[in-house]
Amino acid sequence: MASVSRRRRTRRGGRRPREGRLARSEVATLRLDPNLQYFIELAARKQRRTVSSYLEWAAEQSLDRILLTDSTGSSHSLSDQRGELWDVDKIDRFVKLAFRYPDLLKHEEQILWRLIRENQYVWPHSDEEHSLAKLNLGKLHTLWDRFVAVAKGKASKSVLPD
Repeated sequence: MASVSRRRRTRRGGRRPREGRLARSEVATLRLDPNLQYFIELAARKQRRTVSSYLEWAAEQSLDRILLTDSTGSSHSLSDQRGELWDVDKIDRFVKLAFRYPDLLKHEEQILWRLIRENQYVWPHSDEEHSLAKLNLGKLHTLWDRFVAVAKGKASKSVLPD
């Protein structure tokens, strides 16, 4: 009996699963030409890091050099906008990005954003004014799957409230 309960607590290879731990980062696969890979490995050695740790650090550093221009013409580094654009909720994150930097949306996201902007049920507004404060995020969360289905062409606009 004891061996059965032990078997349930272990993974293949006899190791116990990590309990209560959250994944800290996402796994990414990338192709590098051999020359670049070699120099990345040297840079990682110099900083006494793993290659993945070095690449994460380098990516983070690059955010300071990518500039975004908002609707007023002001430029901000992507790093500076982290607090403005990040949200743990994907819908809220989408709204923040779409409202502040609609030019960064992919085509399907542009369609989705237009559906949301034109829908008076989730975003009551006058013709010339779209205030983010007037967007009803609760209603948007409830109807999100419908908006996405319409944007992807899998559903008719009639599934959205007027």
